[in-house]
Amino acid sequence: MNIQFLTSDIEAVRRVLAAGCKWVRFVPTEGDEATATEAVRLCRVQDAVIVIEDDAALCEAVKADGVHLNDATLVGAVRRTLGEEPLIGVTVSGFDEAKTARAGGADYLDAGLFEHTTPDALRELVRALYEADYPLPVSVSGAVTPDDLPTISTAGVRGVATADEAFFRKDIWALLDTLS
Repeated sequence: MNIQFLTSDIEAVRRVLAAGCKWVRFVPTEGDEATATEAVRLCRVQDAVIVIEDDAALCEAVKADGVHLNDATLVGAVRRTLGEEPLIGVTVSGFDEAKTARAGGADYLDAGLFEHTTPDALRELVRALYEADYPLPVSVSGAVTPDDLPTISTAGVRGVATADEAFFRKDIWALLDTLS
């Protein structure tokens, strides 16, 4: 299981990379290519993946590993623009969105139920995707805490997307090892 850290704060990027994070989803502020470039540099030094949130042009400009979208209907157009190499992830809240993302060429899904997120609801969405033999890796986002990991891991979740630095406490890697 991996942890994808979401932030627009370059200092937070430094902290979580130092704590062992291997996947950053950078949420850029408009027009801030310099900070995004620094985030990419920091991730390269730590051999961590970095995707840019909802900005395919910035992803391409700073040579990030990919882009993460919050609208499954955009995946096909972004794939045609960026080509096959960059990762494209998308947040989905239901099975139809997941099918749209897959058809458009997404590489991974982030199952997020937003305002009604519970660990059980996330587990059920992920379970439904896997029971339908859905081929893309699935992570979850929303109101998930480190204590929820055993519950959601029973559905086959491969990762958690979070802005909570509590996920990078000293014992988190041991917990993740028990869930893999």
